[in-house]
Amino acid sequence: MITRILLAVDDSPAAMASARHAIELAACLGARLHVVTVVPDHSLSNLVTRMGSHPGVHERRDQAAEAILDHVVRLARASEVEADAHLLEGDAARRILAEARSMHADLIVVGRSEGLDRSTTAHILEFAGQPVLVVPPEVR
Repeated sequence: MITRILLAVDDSPAAMASARHAIELAACLGARLHVVTVVPDHSLSNLVTRMGSHPGVHERRDQAAEAILDHVVRLARASEVEADAHLLEGDAARRILAEARSMHADLIVVGRSEGLDRSTTAHILEFAGQPVLVVPPEVR
């Protein structure tokens, strides 16, 4: 029985498609939705801050990530799905898998990404201890 769904999102079209599917699935099953987004560690932001005149890179990046999480949680609650959200930092695949283990997720939902992010999805598929639903971007 699926009662706890971990949804990993970013700002990609595939992630927003996966959010819509995860919310619909959670609503049908009466499952709780645990939404996460992962930002890389601060080493790149530190370099950008040191090399240029871009103060506040960390804060702006974190604010953007929080805005994505807030948006998905609002969508879930509008569909009467119980949801919470967490901003994580580090390697995306490793953090998503660790979060799924710690919350005892019954299902992981991710969007199918293109380019470099495909390795994140592949890593999650290979090492997850529970089923993984990979949602493609919606075709318009």
